[in-house]
Amino acid sequence: MFTVFTERDGKPWTHSVKALQIIWNHFPQFNAANTVHVDDLSRNFALNPKEGLKIPAFKKAHTAEGMADRELDKLARYLLHIAPVDDFRALSHKEWKHVARGLPRP
Repeated sequence: MFTVFTERDGKPWTHSVKALQIIWNHFPQFNAANTVHVDDLSRNFALNPKEGLKIPAFKKAHTAEGMADRELDKLARYLLHIAPVDDFRALSHKEWKHVARGLPRP
């Protein structure tokens, strides 16, 4: 990750972003068409907005609430569902949870 400098509400603002192009340059088998960037912070998608899939942050791992979390199960079902797609940029991941709910459980 590296820091970018932008403006938010008329004020200077800095935040970190993930530059997938760096990975794509080192590993040519990966590119914008076959990459999904999963993150809990949408600002991390600034350089690659079409690859972003936003999930909630995982918190409270050692609590009953954390143990009952099934977000990863839903995400896995969704990613397996879209795996046959040739170009992930053609998809909108905004409704991924809704799509995942409609998929059969293993």
